[in-house]
Amino acid sequence: MMKHSIVIADDHPLIATAIRAIIEQFPDFRVLYEVENGQMLMDKLKDGAEIPDIVLLDMSMPIMDGKETAIWLKSTYPQIKIIANTVQNDIKSFVSMFEAGALGYLTKTTPPKELINALRTVVQNKTHYPEWAQNTLQALYPFSQVSPSMFNEEESRFLKFFCCNLSQVQIAEKMNCDLNKVQDLEKTLYTKLHVNSSNALVHFAQVNNLIDESL
Repeated sequence: MMKHSIVIADDHPLIATAIRAIIEQFPDFRVLYEVENGQMLMDKLKDGAEIPDIVLLDMSMPIMDGKETAIWLKSTYPQIKIIANTVQNDIKSFVSMFEAGALGYLTKTTPPKELINALRTVVQNKTHYPEWAQNTLQALYPFSQVSPSMFNEEESRFLKFFCCNLSQVQIAEKMNCDLNKVQDLEKTLYTKLHVNSSNALVHFAQVNNLIDESL
């Protein structure tokens, strides 16, 4: 069985150790290492540490917090999936991490079973948010006037690759086009969906069953 790799970013060693113990009970995941803040994660990756499939990211960390780290990860390692793991369960915090690129959002009172469900969902390029957060998304991004049929074939193909967390360069290679074309396609989808967040594109794709797990 393939093991998906996890990095835990949390400035509380006891919590990080407990999370590691939970994750390592399951055969489909392995924890690569733990870091105490985003700067430590940045330094390790720049020094050649193994790139994880998922980063489980505490929001409140010193030096470089969860939001800053998520933004850096999405711009530098777009293939890494991000799950926020936090004591904060308010709408403002959720929206902040959603817009920074987190595909999952968990509170630290989350039962172990839900943690594993979140990992298994996010590794498939899908989102995992608590019910109250999903309701928030429905209010922010109702997509009531948008149908997948509004996209042409090229735009639909771009969206499927985009939801695989590929970089713009990688998408251009797969679509056999130049980088400017890929950037134009992304802007077009933002305009059609009336959004300005990459995660909003992923949310729309998931709501409309457009994520292709075979890509």
